[in-house]
Amino acid sequence: MKFGAKLDDGDLRRLLSKMDGVEEVARGYATANALTKAGSNVRNESIDKVKAEFPALRPSRIRKDITLRRATPTRLEAEIDIERKTTNVVEFTARQTKLGVTAAFRGGRRALFPHAFIVPARGSKKPLVFVRAGGDRLPIRAIPGPSVGGILRKYLDELLAHASQDIRADIERRIAKILGK
Repeated sequence: MKFGAKLDDGDLRRLLSKMDGVEEVARGYATANALTKAGSNVRNESIDKVKAEFPALRPSRIRKDITLRRATPTRLEAEIDIERKTTNVVEFTARQTKLGVTAAFRGGRRALFPHAFIVPARGSKKPLVFVRAGGDRLPIRAIPGPSVGGILRKYLDELLAHASQDIRADIERRIAKILGK
């Protein structure tokens, strides 16, 4: 059996008109992918910077405060949102001692919080470090640690410069790959 198809002039014109927009669509997808990749790289570098300064802070805890909103072909911008919410001292490998609570901060050095204590968690939440605010048993207050956003504030210019450094080359490479050039 033989199968054959004939293209008339109308079919050929319709096919060519559909192909005219392919390069523009490819440019949109390539740009969106490159922007998302750059955002992902900035997020990973941010985690590395915080981890280098505060080795006791877990990467999963840092990642929780840095969210990435991906770029799409219709919305060509990737957003990185960094929380400025303070952490609790317990996030820095806090240990209860006779004198209070110690926690590993900048550079891994342990700091003592005199008369502080770790309160076990209720339910599935993590325990927290507290200190008495008054002379009696109550009131107590949580001891805050540094926020991820506060730590990253001094690295912001460096991270943005590194992200925009080779984004154009990445976009062109992705367009060539999609178009098969």
